[in-house]
Amino acid sequence: MDGICDPWIASSLSCSGSDACPNSAEDMDSWKDASGCSEPDNDADGFPDSADLGGPAVIDACGVKLTMPSGTETVVTCGSATIEVIDGPVTVSFDPFEASVPTGTTIAVQEVGPGVYDVSNFAGSASSVFVGGLPVA
Repeated sequence: MDGICDPWIASSLSCSGSDACPNSAEDMDSWKDASGCSEPDNDADGFPDSADLGGPAVIDACGVKLTMPSGTETVVTCGSATIEVIDGPVTVSFDPFEASVPTGTTIAVQEVGPGVYDVSNFAGSASSVFVGGLPVA
């Protein structure tokens, strides 16, 4: 029993809600847990949650390494960052541009002057990076 009321169980038992999937257990991962259904791919990225590697990106900036889960944002103000995309694409914004960085790609972004950036794609990256719609080698 997953704590969601199944139609064949007496309501006097400790349960709540109405189970939309009475023949399978809820996965109780704080994502739509009241449905009574298992959601194997919470972020709808096409990969089961068990295969997600902790986030769509790892950012190494200002001497700090950050693992960024889906749906989160951060601001880097130290002038440079290395972004490794684990599960993408990830959008990297640096005014006035945006870079679309696909899965398996690592880029370096360095501010070389006010509003002027050097963006490079690491050798061995899976795909090209596009900044302002233009590919970066």
